[in-house]
Amino acid sequence: MENIACFAKAAKAYGLSDSEIFQTVDLYERMNLHQVVLCLFALGRKVSHNNYVWWIRRVILHFI
Repeated sequence: MENIACFAKAAKAYGLSDSEIFQTVDLYERMNLHQVVLCLFALGRKVSHNNYVWWIRRVILHFI
């Protein structure tokens, strides 16, 4: 569950809005998988738009 929270922090640090980020319980308890998928697609759009793959790795490693 801590890894899921770290992912959410990294996604927010990368620039996703609160409406795009899922809650930890959504994935952990499989309650709102639609929001999880939306978050992944939003992150993919943001990464491909900014082309900063190296930056997101650095952010994720910072929170782990």
